[in-house]
Amino acid sequence: SAKTGHYALLAFALVAVSSAGAVLQQMDGVPPLLKASWRMYGTSIVLIPGFIYQWARMEEGTLQRRDWILMSISAMFLALHFGSWIWSLDHTSLVHSLLFVTSHPLVVVALMP
Repeated sequence: SAKTGHYALLAFALVAVSSAGAVLQQMDGVPPLLKASWRMYGTSIVLIPGFIYQWARMEEGTLQRRDWILMSISAMFLALHFGSWIWSLDHTSLVHSLLFVTSHPLVVVALMP
Protein backbone atom coordinates (compact mmCIF):
# COMPACT_ATOMS: atom_id res chain seq x y z
CA SER A 1 0.00 0.00 0.00
CA ALA A 2 1.00 3.64 -0.34
CA LYS A 3 1.25 4.05 3.42
CA THR A 4 3.81 1.24 3.65
CA GLY A 5 5.85 2.85 0.89
CA HIS A 6 5.86 6.16 2.73
CA TYR A 7 7.06 4.49 5.93
CA ALA A 8 9.78 2.64 4.01
CA LEU A 9 10.96 5.92 2.45
CA LEU A 10 10.94 7.59 5.86
CA ALA A 11 12.95 4.72 7.37
CA PHE A 12 15.48 4.90 4.52
CA ALA A 13 15.85 8.67 4.97
CA LEU A 14 16.30 8.28 8.73
CA VAL A 15 19.05 5.69 8.30
CA ALA A 16 20.76 7.78 5.60
CA VAL A 17 20.79 10.93 7.71
CA SER A 18 21.73 9.13 10.93
CA SER A 19 24.65 7.27 9.40
CA ALA A 20 26.16 10.19 7.47
CA GLY A 21 28.47 11.23 10.30
CA ALA A 22 29.80 7.72 10.86
CA VAL A 23 30.38 7.15 7.15
CA LEU A 24 32.11 10.50 6.65
CA GLN A 25 34.33 9.93 9.70
CA GLN A 26 35.59 6.65 8.22
CA MET A 27 36.90 8.38 5.07
CA ASP A 28 40.54 8.82 6.05
CA GLY A 29 42.84 10.84 3.81
CA VAL A 30 40.04 12.85 2.19
CA PRO A 31 40.08 16.61 2.92
CA PRO A 32 37.08 17.74 5.03
CA LEU A 33 35.74 20.24 2.49
CA LEU A 34 35.83 17.60 -0.24
CA LYS A 35 33.76 15.29 1.98
CA ALA A 36 31.30 18.11 2.61
CA SER A 37 30.99 18.81 -1.10
CA TRP A 38 30.32 15.11 -1.80
CA ARG A 39 27.54 15.15 0.77
CA MET A 40 26.01 18.25 -0.81
CA TYR A 41 26.24 16.73 -4.31
CA GLY A 42 24.34 13.68 -3.07
CA THR A 43 21.70 15.85 -1.45
CA SER A 44 21.38 17.93 -4.62
CA ILE A 45 20.77 14.83 -6.72
CA VAL A 46 17.92 13.82 -4.40
CA LEU A 47 16.37 17.31 -4.28
CA ILE A 48 16.73 18.40 -7.92
CA PRO A 49 13.52 16.73 -9.22
CA GLY A 50 11.40 18.65 -6.70
CA PHE A 51 13.23 21.87 -7.55
CA ILE A 52 12.60 21.43 -11.27
CA TYR A 53 8.93 20.70 -10.64
CA GLN A 54 8.45 23.79 -8.46
CA TRP A 55 10.52 26.03 -10.76
CA ALA A 56 8.37 25.04 -13.75
CA ARG A 57 5.18 25.93 -11.85
CA MET A 58 6.39 29.34 -10.64
CA GLU A 59 5.15 32.48 -12.28
CA GLU A 60 7.79 34.67 -13.86
CA GLY A 61 8.98 37.50 -11.65
CA THR A 62 8.01 35.73 -8.43
CA LEU A 63 11.52 35.92 -7.03
CA GLN A 64 12.75 39.43 -6.37
CA ARG A 65 16.36 40.59 -5.94
CA ARG A 66 15.92 40.45 -2.16
CA ASP A 67 14.93 36.77 -2.41
CA TRP A 68 18.06 35.93 -4.42
CA ILE A 69 20.26 37.74 -1.89
CA LEU A 70 18.61 35.91 1.01
CA MET A 71 19.03 32.55 -0.74
CA SER A 72 22.70 33.31 -1.44
CA ILE A 73 23.36 34.22 2.19
CA SER A 74 21.54 31.08 3.32
CA ALA A 75 23.66 28.98 0.95
CA MET A 76 26.87 30.49 2.34
CA PHE A 77 25.83 29.72 5.91
CA LEU A 78 24.81 26.18 4.94
CA ALA A 79 28.22 25.68 3.32
CA LEU A 80 29.90 27.02 6.46
CA HIS A 81 27.77 24.71 8.61
CA PHE A 82 28.61 21.57 6.63
CA GLY A 83 32.25 22.48 6.14
CA SER A 84 32.80 23.07 9.85
CA TRP A 85 30.87 19.93 10.79
CA ILE A 86 32.88 17.72 8.45
CA TRP A 87 36.08 19.39 9.62
CA SER A 88 35.13 18.68 13.24
CA LEU A 89 34.78 14.96 12.43
CA ASP A 90 38.53 14.91 11.75
CA HIS A 91 39.38 16.74 14.97
CA THR A 92 37.09 15.31 17.64
CA SER A 93 34.93 12.29 18.33
CA LEU A 94 31.72 11.65 16.43
CA VAL A 95 29.66 12.15 19.60
CA HIS A 96 31.18 15.56 20.35
CA SER A 97 30.88 16.61 16.72
CA LEU A 98 27.19 15.72 16.63
CA LEU A 99 26.62 17.44 19.98
CA PHE A 100 28.05 20.69 18.64
CA VAL A 101 26.36 20.51 15.24
CA THR A 102 22.91 19.82 16.71
CA SER A 103 23.06 22.37 19.53
CA HIS A 104 22.03 25.29 17.29
CA PRO A 105 18.44 25.38 18.67
CA LEU A 106 19.94 26.21 22.08
CA VAL A 107 21.86 29.12 20.55
CA VAL A 108 18.71 30.38 18.85
CA VAL A 109 16.77 30.25 22.13
CA ALA A 110 19.61 31.95 24.02
CA LEU A 111 19.77 34.80 21.49
CA MET A 112 16.01 35.36 21.24
CA PRO A 113 14.85 38.82 22.36
